[in-house]
Amino acid sequence: MKKKILYLGLALFTATFLFAISCEEDDDETCGEEEICDNKTVSACCSTDNNGDYTCVYKYNGVEYPESAIDDLADVLGCSSTKSTDCDGDNEYVIAALEELMESVKCNCSKD
Repeated sequence: MKKKILYLGLALFTATFLFAISCEEDDDETCGEEEICDNKTVSACCSTDNNGDYTCVYKYNGVEYPESAIDDLADVLGCSSTKSTDCDGDNEYVIAALEELMESVKCNCSKD
């Protein structure tokens, strides 16, 4: 009988410990995704830490780009207008689409 109580107590302790680990607050992440150019989908994600501060990044082709590197991402995408195969010209349309995507994610992030 004492062994059963010991094993039951050990199992209860282990379950409580595992539950406590699984309930730790991780950063909350909100993401959005949009096809910026033909067959070029970009994700924007914002993570909120325990203090309520958030950081945002763009994700494309397995690489993360901070918000400050939006020009670099537009160059990597290599298209001058949204959902167009036209690759000549400047990146202002692409940058505007990326900024709009990020703003929508930030709005969703602040509602959580």
